[in-house]
Amino acid sequence: MARAFVAPAPLSQPPPRRSVDPYQVNPYIFFARPYLQTYIPGSHYDAERVAFTVPYHINRRGFRGPEIPARGPASPRRLVVIGDSIVEGHGVEFDDAFPARLGVALEDRRWEVINAGMAGASPIYFAANVPRYLAMDPDAVLLVLFENDLTDDRNMEPRLQSLPALDDDEAFLRGAPPGGGGSWSRLYEWLRRMWNDVTFKRSPVARIAARNGASVAPTEEQARWSAAAAYLIAPSMIDRQWTMSQAYLDYAVEAFRQKGVSVLIADICMGTLAPGPNEEWHHVHCRQLDERIVSWARRRNLPVLSLVPTMARLFETRRAIDLMIPYDGHPTAAAHAAIAAALSPWLTEHLP
Repeated sequence: MARAFVAPAPLSQPPPRRSVDPYQVNPYIFFARPYLQTYIPGSHYDAERVAFTVPYHINRRGFRGPEIPARGPASPRRLVVIGDSIVEGHGVEFDDAFPARLGVALEDRRWEVINAGMAGASPIYFAANVPRYLAMDPDAVLLVLFENDLTDDRNMEPRLQSLPALDDDEAFLRGAPPGGGGSWSRLYEWLRRMWNDVTFKRSPVARIAARNGASVAPTEEQARWSAAAAYLIAPSMIDRQWTMSQAYLDYAVEAFRQKGVSVLIADICMGTLAPGPNEEWHHVHCRQLDERIVSWARRRNLPVLSLVPTMARLFETRRAIDLMIPYDGHPTAAAHAAIAAALSPWLTEHLP
């Protein structure tokens, strides 16, 4: 029966290189438990929109960038930067994204910086991918939060249990190419899938998602705010929404601390500067989220830097087109340089 009904499901080989609109379905990204979503290792493609065309090279661990070297006795200390498409460097060359710039700035202090950004990532993703981050043997992690994290969490939670399970999920921990032939035994593979399914449903991430799924319904105010922009959280919902996502952050922070990894928090909310219709709603959303991130980090005794003042000063002195990619909204290379310039001295002060 196992031979008849259980088909091997190894990680697929990357499609041939071509151009992809990052706002459409990306054939180089797949969704599966336990890591929710990741790039296919070894992929090469070009992210292309009206304002940019940039190459993407995916390493064996499923992140954008060069291969991550193994640690040795003489290796520099390692900082892993965790976040979403801004950390990944959406719309800019890999070396222009602020994690790469931080690597250059911290090189003299014997720190190397690894970019572990992933488009669409949010606190639930960070919690689910703790094993992948730890497998890179970091001394510290910089967790970068953004203004759409809460709504991204809510969008992923109902999909969680329906995601397929990776047969070779440990390939991402080894940093080695996954096996292509499946298991030697279909019966073994079937039993392993059942075990992984039970294990995942009992995992902290799945339990938090299940608890959040039974949350209160949105208010009428929230419906109006969501109609203005999908990521906006109304004042009547912010505390509940933040508490739901904070549970993932608490889990991730504790998991890092148990392994002796230092955790630092940065917060980028560019919506505080958004001009145009419903401008004040964007500003309120980002201010209230920024306040909660900073307060939470301080209660956990985590070094935290709000980059909202940095971005506000930039928009006072530079044109918006110099700082935000046209028809897109992500930061330009110039904005990444400013973010790195603000983070570098702060990291120098707070890294162990």
